[in-house]
Amino acid sequence: MASGKKDISRLKHFATKRVMMEVEPPSLANLKNLTSKGSYVLILELPKKSFITVGKLGIFMFLPGFYGYVGSAQGGLYRRLKRYLSSKRKKRWHIDYLLEEAYLKAIAICEVPDLPACARPPLASRPSKPGTGGQTVQANAWRASQWQAGRIECSVATKLHQTLSPIPGFGISDCLCSSHLYYHPIEQFLKTEVLQAFMPYTCSIIEI
Repeated sequence: MASGKKDISRLKHFATKRVMMEVEPPSLANLKNLTSKGSYVLILELPKKSFITVGKLGIFMFLPGFYGYVGSAQGGLYRRLKRYLSSKRKKRWHIDYLLEEAYLKAIAICEVPDLPACARPPLASRPSKPGTGGQTVQANAWRASQWQAGRIECSVATKLHQTLSPIPGFGISDCLCSSHLYYHPIEQFLKTEVLQAFMPYTCSIIEI
């Protein structure tokens, strides 16, 4: 009889544990219908001035206020955004270092995939095969520009550069943009600029 009670207690324990594992935070549940590819902007709030080491970029001084980080999720929006909401996230990209100090307030989402490479605007000329010195630099620049052409996230970053303050070199390991992280002290102003930067594409903002 005692053994039977132990078995029932054990089953209840595992059932409760399973339910707890399946329940997701409301912010994550709201993103679960995002099955498509697309681009996004993380809206972050940093409550106080902070000196943060951003990987190999070094130490940056971040002012208190709001930041917009432009990214792309060509492997699926839900999969990428779920990572940012996870407490077990490893430091892989520049944004991971800022997320250690800043709060994720909202996410601007555009469910439009980038153009495939074959459909992107052709360049005027292609440099010769990579060699040494200048030829290698020229070829690398060509590959980067070819990758950037047709990328919505780079278009958004370029527009934000005109009205917001860029954090130099942040999040641009695979493109020719000057930055993918932009700052403004006023949250609503930053959100408005983000929505306008996505035009003519439709963009929605999900509060976290």
